[in-house]
Amino acid sequence: MKGDFLRLYALWATLLVCATMTGQQLREVSGVVRDAQTGHRLAAVAAGGEGVPADRGGAGTVTNDEGEFVIKVPHETTTLFFRHLGYATERALPTGGTVKVKMRPEAIMLNEIVVGSPLDLLRAAIKKIPQNYPAQPNLMRCFYRETTRRGHRYIYVAEAVAELYKSAYTQGIAADRVAIVKGRRLVSPKQTDTLGAKIQGGPTMPIYCDVVKNRDYLLSEQEMALYSFAMELPTHIDGRPQLVISFRPNRVMPYALFTGRYFIDRESLSLTRMEISLDTSDRQKATAFMLHSKPAGVRFKPRELIIEVNYRTENGCTRMSYVRNSFQFKCDWKRRLFSSPYTVVSEMVVTSVDSTDARPIRGRNSFSSHDSYYDHKEYFRDDAFWGDYNIIAPTERLEDAINKLVKKNE
Repeated sequence: MKGDFLRLYALWATLLVCATMTGQQLREVSGVVRDAQTGHRLAAVAAGGEGVPADRGGAGTVTNDEGEFVIKVPHETTTLFFRHLGYATERALPTGGTVKVKMRPEAIMLNEIVVGSPLDLLRAAIKKIPQNYPAQPNLMRCFYRETTRRGHRYIYVAEAVAELYKSAYTQGIAADRVAIVKGRRLVSPKQTDTLGAKIQGGPTMPIYCDVVKNRDYLLSEQEMALYSFAMELPTHIDGRPQLVISFRPNRVMPYALFTGRYFIDRESLSLTRMEISLDTSDRQKATAFMLHSKPAGVRFKPRELIIEVNYRTENGCTRMSYVRNSFQFKCDWKRRLFSSPYTVVSEMVVTSVDSTDARPIRGRNSFSSHDSYYDHKEYFRDDAFWGDYNIIAPTERLEDAINKLVKKNE
């Protein structure tokens, strides 16, 4: 069923993952990435140290909704790279600790290729999953964040360093686990900011959002029969040509379906990116997917759920590298005149992968898919939280959001 896609019921959900680089000489670099033609800031741009191995933070971070980034790289790093869908890869010298990057749209020049029907192409990509994705377990070091905004104001910020265990891509997701290493959180003390509703999401979200591995959700023959597929204009990712397939429902089901796009590497047939949007035209169906529970007297109005999953190929192996979920909804209280808009964003970026000694996460170290990170106070006791970990900067500077919450609590 659709509810199995995201099983962790978090009070507020946002996800983000990052790698540790302990015992190294690190320096912090920040900046803004813009479109060279329009000047618009670019979100979700991948940034990292050129030539830095993944176990030393080479995969880096991504820009936030305002195109801003903060990254910690080894001191000897001389060049940063920036990659984004539809743009040529840019490089910058991290001198002075601040850089301004302008990315140029990349011209699409693909040789003619016979791909058959879009569905045949998608089936061919699915057939090659065992060759294109890890055939052995991987352990990813992660950084996780949950944030919630009421209107334009942050009312909740929670973060964690985490580990994500993923079994071989031939084995499904049954053995995949998440462990929380350490974390911190801040919550608005204003009573009017407290909603009490629980939506789906949380630290185990990347397990279920990995559609390539969790194929029973969207890529099984049974599920694909519910959608119509079409070829879209091709593009590039990381300089590699991509074929793009869009999909939309072709029938009405008792539960909400999706629209979206799949990106497939033309040469390897790896699925490299997915953009998935929940159909919220039927409020009852969308609510059933998004909402776990709410207080009596609250009317939940779903507005949008967008899921983005990116994969990255290194040395012939494609791995999940970035996940972003964005929930938007309104809540009406029967005794209040106006409704309140909420935005919950979940992000994950993988920056460290151990495939040589990846041991399963077991027992009490495993975060349950039925638990809420919000309720686990034992994770929020580390004063030296940041250490040498990279982060994804929130749209509002984290320090500003924290200061606002602290002042409201004084």
